Amino acid sequence: MTQQMDVRFIPVSAGDDETVRKLSAFAGKIVREHFDPIIGAEQNTYMIARFQSPEGIRSQIAEGYRYYIVQAGDSWAGFLAFYPRGERMYLSKFYLDRSFRGMGLSGRMFAFVRQQTEQEGLSAIYLNVNRFNSDVIAVYHHFGFHCVREEQNDIGNGFVMDDKVMEYPVPLGDNGEWLWMTETADGLDRDAFLSIFRESSVENAPAWYPELSEEKALQKYESDFWAYICGDFPKEGGILAILGDHGGYRASLRLYPKGTGKYYIEAFETRPDSRRMGYGRRLYQKVIARLEGIHGKICLLADTGKGNQASIAAHLSAGFCLDKETPDEPNKVNFIYQTKC
Repeated sequence: MTQQMDVRFIPVSAGDDETVRKLSAFAGKIVREHFDPIIGAEQNTYMIARFQSPEGIRSQIAEGYRYYIVQAGDSWAGFLAFYPRGERMYLSKFYLDRSFRGMGLSGRMFAFVRQQTEQEGLSAIYLNVNRFNSDVIAVYHHFGFHCVREEQNDIGNGFVMDDKVMEYPVPLGDNGEWLWMTETADGLDRDAFLSIFRESSVENAPAWYPELSEEKALQKYESDFWAYICGDFPKEGGILAILGDHGGYRASLRLYPKGTGKYYIEAFETRPDSRRMGYGRRLYQKVIARLEGIHGKICLLADTGKGNQASIAAHLSAGFCLDKETPDEPNKVNFIYQTKC
């Protein structure tokens, strides 16, 4: 139906008082219908007054939010609001009037946001969604978003937003290269992820499980490693970063926060058939850009074995400097990348 329907995305100016007032009333109606049953009328009334009043909309536009009215034919069908935050696009508002649902409009809305993100060369689209908003979470999953963490945000007046943070990695360039940074295993492809570490797993498995055959030791090692990635690693605050493209998962690293803007790189690996192609260097460069977009100034600490010349070269090419040696670990090379320590 919407293939024939004329759908337009009309930008909203803070100085257009009539449109802002009309949008405020329109947004309040949609938000109240949807969120009263989820968060309760009292909190929803507070949030509508704070974020969807004419004053709230004008203030957000002044801060850089880009509001768009979604017009289908002659009618307002929904509205959007998003803005660049660091090297990602933050999708703040994505609402469709109930009378226009089930027509494919949400897909066209997301395609518009993705187009704007790609045009600016940003690496991802991310958003907050109430963790009990199951129908909308399912829609975002359908678009290709995955939950990267959960958080609670105090919004004043005794209310909190209890959210999932979801992210859509935007493929860029001829190879469709993307970066995915996550604190959960939601959407992670087990086989594709384990393939990055297969060579080291084959080397390490016999030492971990000497009582098993090589095949069964590898199966056990990878099963335990996957359980760690899905369980203890996120519980310990770990962050997983994956670089991929049309050829699948290419490289990965694991980070642990060590204070504001400071991280320790626990592991860094490139899929064997993707080495010496720059994936490791680009992964580090994209992770650094992401973290600097979040924190401003950062400090990354990493290490590798002295005999691992490929890893040493990848760290140095990504902008790391050699750090002082650790006396009780003479076979390690330490690295540091910093805009702050």
